[in-house]
Amino acid sequence: MEKDKIYIDNDIPIERQIKYLRDKFSSQAVRTYKFFRQEFGDQADELYEHLYNMYMEDTIRDYNLDLNNLLFSTVGAMAANEEDKSLGFRPEVIHMSSEEVHTKFSSCPYHEAAQRLNFHEPVCKFVCELNTKYMSEHTSYSAYLTAKIAEGDDYCVMKIVKKEKKSPAKT
Repeated sequence: MEKDKIYIDNDIPIERQIKYLRDKFSSQAVRTYKFFRQEFGDQADELYEHLYNMYMEDTIRDYNLDLNNLLFSTVGAMAANEEDKSLGFRPEVIHMSSEEVHTKFSSCPYHEAAQRLNFHEPVCKFVCELNTKYMSEHTSYSAYLTAKIAEGDDYCVMKIVKKEKKSPAKT
């Protein structure tokens, strides 16, 4: 996107503008889940997953991704992507091989928002766990979390691994 197409208020330091947007984005996600939980109880998880799937469909369209032909180099690049950096996750690829990539997230804006909003459910289940589930179900990769800030770890770790290709059955 061209810089001149982005509105920036020159009277407000850019750092404050970015912090405001990060906080608003993460807080809105937490508020939405909190509302679903209050209004729909146990059905909240199912409803939020449906909402998340809609978000993923939009993301796939916006980034023009073909999940059936997603190259591992693309997955690796997505592991510490610009969007996550912009939102404040501070992603860092800590391991990458031809078969898997491990990304460490030193910060979780959703967990921070949950703390600000006095919401005490782990936020992983309505953000990152949905992300890993979606990837595992819709691509040739499995994704899972091995550490979670919201559950007391110092950082989060997401592992993305190529699924083993099944050999054709011999007849």
